[in-house]
Amino acid sequence: MATKETVSYHNARVDKVRDWLTSEEVSFVAFDPVTVQWLTGFTGSNGSIYLDSENFILFTDNRYRLQAPEQLIENNSSAECRICLEPFTGIAELNKDQSIVLDGERVSWAQKKRLSAEVTSKVRDTQTPIRKLRSVKDQLEIERITTAATIASEALSETIKTLNESTTEKEMAANLDYKMKLLGASGPAYPPIVASGINSSYPHAIPTDTVINDNSLLLVDVGAQYKGYRSDMTRTISVGPLSAQENELLELVKEAQKLAIREIKPGIEAKHVDLACRNFLHDKGYGDLFIHGTGHGVGLEIHEFPRINNRSEDVLEEGMVITVEPGVYLQESFGVRWEDLLLVTADGVEFLT
Repeated sequence: MATKETVSYHNARVDKVRDWLTSEEVSFVAFDPVTVQWLTGFTGSNGSIYLDSENFILFTDNRYRLQAPEQLIENNSSAECRICLEPFTGIAELNKDQSIVLDGERVSWAQKKRLSAEVTSKVRDTQTPIRKLRSVKDQLEIERITTAATIASEALSETIKTLNESTTEKEMAANLDYKMKLLGASGPAYPPIVASGINSSYPHAIPTDTVINDNSLLLVDVGAQYKGYRSDMTRTISVGPLSAQENELLELVKEAQKLAIREIKPGIEAKHVDLACRNFLHDKGYGDLFIHGTGHGVGLEIHEFPRINNRSEDVLEEGMVITVEPGVYLQESFGVRWEDLLLVTADGVEFLT
């Protein structure tokens, strides 16, 4: 049975999109699983939706003839489920002469070409509106992201306790996956990064057979997935006595993160959050070694709107879930990063990690 909360949240998402469609006098088609799940709750691998001021249809194939209706009921979705081999003919019958908008980054060339051939109206690309609508999370989404963050934090704490003299990066990454699933996750939000010693100088290092305790410093980037929603967190951990430089850079990165977090509030441009920590690290002589953006939105995907970098024109809003993750990487030596997941509130932030 759907809860009262689920009813209001899913209906509100559809209403937000419909308000946008009405203002543009267009209809909306989506083929990607993320948008389909966000609007309907359906999690199958093949689904597409058509939405206008009157119709809300989920098209899927015969493999999901039981799952799709069940999930629509579970999420109290107002969508009608249609089982078919392909959705294009059905979309053409529904749409008539109204222009159709797509999220161009999530539609293949073949899908756009086939849809354009079936309908008589114009098919055009749009990206930002749906991204922006999804970026402000409702309470159900916040609860699921928070649960994912809690699972990842607990899994990391428990996994660290199991380290021994022979544990490798690959073994720790596998243990993190296992612990998160035991704690209720459907899986990792992304492949965990477990990087010790020199390997930590690679921001997106792939776990190796390196023995962790052969080094003093360990960087772990880990997130869980819970009911479709993801978390993101990085910790730089001492597994032995840190050198003076390792300790200094870790403290500088943490301070840079604090300065960036102080900037966060509704209405501020995301680039100012980035510049707060980037300028601090530059003043300390490490600006050239901070080689990625400061953060990003998180939700059904691990990288969502807004982008938090020094070129971003995105504006933060209450209800966004974002990361702040400054890092410094010394080539062929070591790297440090510290990342937290944050909810933008009316007067600042709430830590989810």
